[in-house]
Amino acid sequence: MKLRIRGNSIRIRLQMTEIEQLSINGSVTETVRFAPDQILGYSIIVSKNATAITARFEANAVVVNIPQSMAADWCEGEDVSLEEDQVIGQGELLKILLEKDFQCLTRRDGEGDMFPNPNEPH
Repeated sequence: MKLRIRGNSIRIRLQMTEIEQLSINGSVTETVRFAPDQILGYSIIVSKNATAITARFEANAVVVNIPQSMAADWCEGEDVSLEEDQVIGQGELLKILLEKDFQCLTRRDGEGDMFPNPNEPH
């Protein structure tokens, strides 16, 4: 997974195996280690009780919850992204964007199992 944070927005991109893991296991998690005792985690969790995509920050981790029906449709379907604007108070919103990660048109080392880019010439 790739995590991008900018202002009041978070974007997470998932590779094909991560989408499969989310579909099968109901969650996918990644970490960034800054030092032996400094770790930032980020997870996407499928929730039976959720009615919208939500995000929270707790215990040094960004946790995004997705409603079960929405996750199933996204994982199995052709839709590229899911997004939600979460009210965080004082007139502010947190924009949450989840995307399937496509191959770059210019190949790069270590890209892994990205989704085929729909703009790639055939």
